[in-house]
Amino acid sequence: MKSFSLSSYWDTSEYDNHILPLIRQMIYLEELSLYLDVDDRSTFIDGIHLKNEIFIHLPNLQRFTCNIVTNCEFMSNEMYMQSNNDIYRTFLNWPYGQVDCYISHYPNNVAQSHIFSVPCSMTDIYRISYGFQGGLYRHARRLKLSDRIYPFKHDFFLRIARAFPFVTHLTVLNHRIPDNVDESNDQRTSIVEFHHLISLTIHFQRAIYVEQFLVDTNTHLPNLIDLTISYDNLVTVTKNFTRHATRRNCSKVQTLKFTTSTITVHPKDFYLHFPCLVSALNI
Repeated sequence: MKSFSLSSYWDTSEYDNHILPLIRQMIYLEELSLYLDVDDRSTFIDGIHLKNEIFIHLPNLQRFTCNIVTNCEFMSNEMYMQSNNDIYRTFLNWPYGQVDCYISHYPNNVAQSHIFSVPCSMTDIYRISYGFQGGLYRHARRLKLSDRIYPFKHDFFLRIARAFPFVTHLTVLNHRIPDNVDESNDQRTSIVEFHHLISLTIHFQRAIYVEQFLVDTNTHLPNLIDLTISYDNLVTVTKNFTRHATRRNCSKVQTLKFTTSTITVHPKDFYLHFPCLVSALNI
């Protein structure tokens, strides 16, 4: 075998026990691609790890691409406090093209690193967290933003829109945000523009992201046709479908799905927000 690609968008704790031994047996590999979300490690997967644990076993390797997220819980505060530059330095003199990286730090000595090859040819990119610093990734079409603790704020979405200008499908996922985390949004510097976005899915427990995406002074979604969202938060942010500032981004939606249970009879102003749903029902 000369070429091997392994992609998984589910997190795994079996990287060291199963994935590494499997790859090491492929001594004739010339091309290797790894797109992984790795849990339960005590060190990040970085350039040093890849050289010592994989490449030394693959003497014929000529091309390597990656998109790897590593989730770690550290015993040492020194290891926890590693910076983006610490990870980046492990890729100096890298023979397989440029690698971008960033670290997101969380309480209790938990941190997440994300390394990915540049230029990035992937169309699907998952697990972008709050530590993402930006860049330009023209090939990406499907994007998942996920953070276990910290809320995404307006400036973060500006970076996302500029870094992924051709994204068509976006999923936003935040786990439960602790009460002591500042969830207030930052000062608006400009409107977030997702010109090509046709599908938006928002999974979370509070209304902050419905406000971010549906209020037209925050975000412009001129081609949104598929929306998955919490019904309760939708009602709250649209003020029971009477808020004019949320109509523009809903005006072309043809498919509306709810992540929570909803009523079957909508208020009279519901279809003023979603006029295309009326047309779909009449087909």
